[in-house]
Formats: sequence, structure tokens, C-alpha cells
Amino acid sequence: MTTKSLTRTEISLHWIVGLGMIALIAAGLYMTRVDGARWLYPLHKSFGIVIFAVILWRVVLRVRKGWPDDVSKGAKWEHGIARVIHWVLIVGTIAMPLSGMVDSYMGGRGLTAFGLEILGANMGDNGRPVAINRTLGDIGETVHVLLGKALVAAILLHVLGAFKHHIIDRDSTLRRMVGRA
Repeated sequence: MTTKSLTRTEISLHWIVGLGMIALIAAGLYMTRVDGARWLYPLHKSFGIVIFAVILWRVVLRVRKGWPDDVSKGAKWEHGIARVIHWVLIVGTIAMPLSGMVDSYMGGRGLTAFGLEILGANMGDNGRPVAINRTLGDIGETVHVLLGKALVAAILLHVLGAFKHHIIDRDSTLRRMVGRA
């Protein structure tokens, strides 16, 4: 089932997930590059867990309702690229927080959201976290970093595509995403 219009819920979830992921990626890049930014890690992880719940809600709605109809009359190859970018965004927004959670939990640091312990840390005798499975933790970290780069590219292409629809094609794609079509 597909439609031309989007519900307010779909539009809201799109913007919450999109802006949330942009903010979390920006914070992640900042944290890994600036000394003294370690204080951001608990907030980054907490908001990552919260946005993951919103992502799951959005994905369930998308799977149940299907993709919205294209409103543009672009070339077949443009629709193909758009479809690939949308899938990268959907899969990436699920895998990004999951990989971060795997990194944190398997690295022995546990999972907490705003001070609420979800999965406890694995603390050693010296009071420092001990990896539960270092290999899985390292894989989670690597995937998290690589997905961050892939999502930056996909988000940029997505935004450029939206502006192309609005400015060059003059169709209602962007207006639909702000609830005006």
C-alpha cells in the first residue's frame, strides 16, 4: 500500500529521526576529535537509545504502510538512486544505534539512558569495565564509525535530492515532507 500524502505522525517521525541522527553524528564526531569532550558520551548514548526507539516506531510504520508514491517525474535512474539512498538511511538508522550499543555493552561499559541502567557494566576488581567480548565490542565500534561516515554521505545526498526536487523539478516532494502538500 502506498500513498501520495503523509500523515503528521510520519512527517514528525521523519524529522525527529533525521535531525536526531544529524545531532548524534555531529556529537560523535566532536567527541572523538576534541579533548575534554568525554562528558558528552553519556548524553550521546542516552539520546542514541531514545532515538533508537523512535527509529523502530518509524520503521514499523513504514513497513506496515509501504513507501509513499513518488511525486516527481524524474528519470528511472534518479528513482533508483533515491530508493538506494532511502534504504541506506533506513538500515543505517537502525544499525547505527545497535552498533553503538554492541560496542558499549560488549566493551563492558553497559547500557544506561539518562542514569537509568538498562544493562549493567561488567566491572573488574580495579573498578574499571572489563570487556564481555572484546571482538564483538571492536566490531560494534568499527561498524559504528563506518556507518557514521556512510550516513553522513547518505544524509547529504538525501538533502541535496530534496532541494533538487524543490528548486529544479519544482515538484511537491519537499512540501510533502513539511506537511504542505
